[in-house]
Amino acid sequence: MRDEEDKVEDLSFKELVDSVNSLEIESILPKPQTGLSNRQKAAFIYWSDHFGLNNPRQLKRLENSYNLLQKVSPTGDREVGGEHHLGFGLLVCLMTLEFVNAQVNSALQTRYRDFLWGHPPSPKVEVEAEKEKTEKKWSEARDIIDEAAQEYYKERGIDSQKARILYISYVNLFVLPAIEPEALGKDRLDNRDKAPPEETPL
Repeated sequence: MRDEEDKVEDLSFKELVDSVNSLEIESILPKPQTGLSNRQKAAFIYWSDHFGLNNPRQLKRLENSYNLLQKVSPTGDREVGGEHHLGFGLLVCLMTLEFVNAQVNSALQTRYRDFLWGHPPSPKVEVEAEKEKTEKKWSEARDIIDEAAQEYYKERGIDSQKARILYISYVNLFVLPAIEPEALGKDRLDNRDKAPPEETPL
């Protein structure tokens, strides 16, 4: 035993490093998870279908945004409340904001945003036919967001309304900006007589 120890002591620093690196030592720490868990994958499919988000590039961008969100969030994305179906707060909030921001109808976009943020509906918005449908469809999504927000900020002792606003504002940083319906219409009018741009060779 002593002879073996003497041999180690005779190694140069570089040789010692190489010797240690060659050992097959399994870490006792859990291996970091990369990508989505099986339940998160199921939730991603469920909520993207729930909000009709089915463009391949859009889904890839959302996946990348969600992975980044989990990495920069101290606790990742925990599933809330067993009564909710696949209730991952960050994911649900991300999907919901993506849907809201993609609306080209200004009345619906305002109604959806008001419902999500908990603001009183604008008196100018006349979409009562959509109101009941929207609230029924979104009630679970907003409940999940509320529970996740309260859990996320519970140590700060802030009320649920402020927690929701902070949580949504945080997730909104990872979503494409909202489409401005008026600006979109103006852009289409301004460009309707213009020739299409020439293709640039790769």
